[in-house]
Amino acid sequence: MVQIDPDWSPVDPVFEYTTFGGTSGWTAAPGLTIQRVTDDVRPNPAWRRYQQTVSAMEDKFPALGSARISGRQSGANYLVKTRNFLALPDAGYVFKGWMKIDKTSVGTPSPRFRVVLIDDAKRTVSIAESAEYDASKLGQWQCLECRFATSPRVRQAVISVPKPNDATMEVEFHIDDFLLDVEKHDG
Repeated sequence: MVQIDPDWSPVDPVFEYTTFGGTSGWTAAPGLTIQRVTDDVRPNPAWRRYQQTVSAMEDKFPALGSARISGRQSGANYLVKTRNFLALPDAGYVFKGWMKIDKTSVGTPSPRFRVVLIDDAKRTVSIAESAEYDASKLGQWQCLECRFATSPRVRQAVISVPKPNDATMEVEFHIDDFLLDVEKHDG
């Protein structure tokens, strides 16, 4: 089950209900494309029964999906990112996201998720990062997660898949099924 903080609404966090090839609020860096796909989604046993129920409607309203990001990128410090969204100050969060890498450039760091926490002046206050994707398991879905606490100055956040500025990367990967949830809130 996907749960999100009620104030977190930058995207459709599961890419399930976006029709007509939408990107659910994610933006790919220049040189990369992002598209919703239904042919490669994270296996989830709970969806099997649901998929059978709606299979007759799937041509008109695809229900299962993930985002595929592919291409060659140089110059930007991210591969894909969300738009800014509200974040609570003085809160503990857990973030989880699923990633599957099919292809990445040799010699570049393995992708990971990054949550950038921002203040009222749009300055970065802090950054939380998940573990890196285990490159020895290319082609397999992996859950990447992190826990973090926000400072009193935090007002917004953005989620991205970062990359080194000086690296040129050729990639093909999928992202799906995000959870951003408040573990504790002091306010």
